[in-house]
Amino acid sequence: MGESTSAPLTSTSKNSFHLSPLANTFLLLASVAGLIASLGLLKTEIEYLSDPTAALNCDISILVGCSSSLTSWEAHLFFGLPNTALGIAFFAVTLFVSVTSYLKVHLPRQVWHLLAAASGASLLFIGFFLYASIFNFQALCPYCLVIWAATFITFGTLNTYALSICKIPLVNSWGKPLHKNAWAVVATLFLLTAITVLLGLTDKIATLL
Repeated sequence: MGESTSAPLTSTSKNSFHLSPLANTFLLLASVAGLIASLGLLKTEIEYLSDPTAALNCDISILVGCSSSLTSWEAHLFFGLPNTALGIAFFAVTLFVSVTSYLKVHLPRQVWHLLAAASGASLLFIGFFLYASIFNFQALCPYCLVIWAATFITFGTLNTYALSICKIPLVNSWGKPLHKNAWAVVATLFLLTAITVLLGLTDKIATLL
């Protein structure tokens, strides 16, 4: 997921960068998965609004379902727009960046920092919605689970890379080894989410065992 030890961080310009093939592969896969899940969730909401009595394909069990959160205010934080619309925009951008990186298009350092900031903001959204899913909805949206997983991977890839190319020497010295071990960042996010779900939905999980 991180840069290989032989892969340079720069190429034609010391101020322009692109991801290594390995890191970019993870970003590409995560972007595609996140985009498909975001589009699926938006399609489901549109179908629900057109026919509120219809059964939703995302309602799988008492633990995994989206009907309780689909039209909630928590799912429409900005001007009534679905949060998933932001997800579509975010993953469309990361997909575009991934394609350009495969083509060896070198992007300015500032672009990578902006992408890292966007993925960091996405992580905050996930933290908020995870809390709401556990304590308000008492259910986990399957589309959201895919989006969360995709965001964890993009966060681990983009943020550690942005640190590794930072101009501040101290940040850069920590960022390079962190980017080479970005998988550990992603694994930690998955682990923390799993622990939170297990602790917050213990009773519901117990009914399924």
